[in-house]
Amino acid sequence: MIRPRSGDFLYDDNEFETMKDDIIIAKEMGFQGVVTGILLSNGKIDIDRMKELVKIAHPLKVVLHRAFDDAKDPMEDIAKLIEMGICRILTSGQRQNALEGANYIGQLQKSFGEYITIMPGCGVNANNLEEIYKLTGCTHYHLSGKVNVGSKMKYRECTERMNTPSSEFIVERADYSLIKKAREVLDRIELSEENRDI
Repeated sequence: MIRPRSGDFLYDDNEFETMKDDIIIAKEMGFQGVVTGILLSNGKIDIDRMKELVKIAHPLKVVLHRAFDDAKDPMEDIAKLIEMGICRILTSGQRQNALEGANYIGQLQKSFGEYITIMPGCGVNANNLEEIYKLTGCTHYHLSGKVNVGSKMKYRECTERMNTPSSEFIVERADYSLIKKAREVLDRIELSEENRDI
C-alpha cells in the first residue's frame, strides 16, 4: 500500500513525493502492483495526481483503495480511473462495511464491472460473503481474516503507552482458518454458477 500516513487522503507535496518514491521502490523490489488513493480538499478524487502515480507505476497494476469510500460522488470519476489504467477499486460501498454498502457496490458492478474490477472489502468474512455476492455480483473480494491474539510479553509494568488506540498487548494476526472458510464459500458460489450455466 502506498500511503505515507494515517488519517485523511489529502496529501501535501512532500507526502506526494514520498508516495512516488515508494512506488519506484515497489517496482525495484519486483512487486506486481500497488494500492493507493488521493483526494482533493473538496472530496473529489485527485485525478491529476492519480494519473501521475499510475504513470510512475507502469507496468505495475494500480488499485484505488478505500479513499474511494471517502470521496465525494466517486462514481462520476470512474470512467477517468478506467482510462488512466486503474485496474481495481477496493470499496465498502461508502459505508462502514461491505455488507452495509452492498447495494451501492452492486450498482458499481452493474455499471462498470465489465471495465474495471470492483472489489468489496471491509468486514467481509465467510459468514456474509454469499450474501454480499448475491447483492453485488462481484467475484473478487478483500478480507483480512484477522483475529486479536494476546501478546506473549510478560513484562507489562510500563506506565507510558505508545499512543495507539488499541492495547500494546493485543496483536492482530491473519487466521488461516478464517481465510480458508471464506475461500470455501467462494468455491461453492463459483461451482453453483458453473452448474447454472450448464
